Amino acid sequence: MRSQGQNERQPDDFSGAIRKLRRERSLTQVQLANALGIAPTSVYRWEAGSSVPDMPMLVSLWHFALESGSAAATVFSDALTELAGPLKPLFETSSRARQSVIDKTAQTLEPEQQILVMAFIEMVRRGADPVSEKVMRLLLEPWLGSAVEQLTTSAPKIAADAGIVKKANIPRGRKG
Repeated sequence: MRSQGQNERQPDDFSGAIRKLRRERSLTQVQLANALGIAPTSVYRWEAGSSVPDMPMLVSLWHFALESGSAAATVFSDALTELAGPLKPLFETSSRARQSVIDKTAQTLEPEQQILVMAFIEMVRRGADPVSEKVMRLLLEPWLGSAVEQLTTSAPKIAADAGIVKKANIPRGRKG
């Protein structure tokens, strides 16, 4: 999660949600840690509010909460939505130059890959359900840096107008 006041969510938000999720499933901290594949001290620190889960762990907690039908899933989902904020300029800025970069890039893809890109565009255009959109944004995060690099190299004015910088400013969580 973001630190030093950049994130509206406080560690207490997560500590309560994690504790609630664990108790709803009747799990100890050690059992929850084992289920998530992490050290039990991480769960302890999260519940104590001394650290917060990083983005990949938020996805795991969110998924775990969804499987349980836990209301705690909302806390994790909201946090993931906040973290996806830096991606907004990529989707909100429209211009011919940016479209040109996208078109040129798409032309380099194999036909099967172009179909996948078109399916993704159709999903975004039609307004995917919030859960699918959040998952898609998280899946795309590892490639955001190269997409930003390509936009800043190919269309620097468009990238500047969109507030995109050379180094993608994706908040990272403190590992706990």
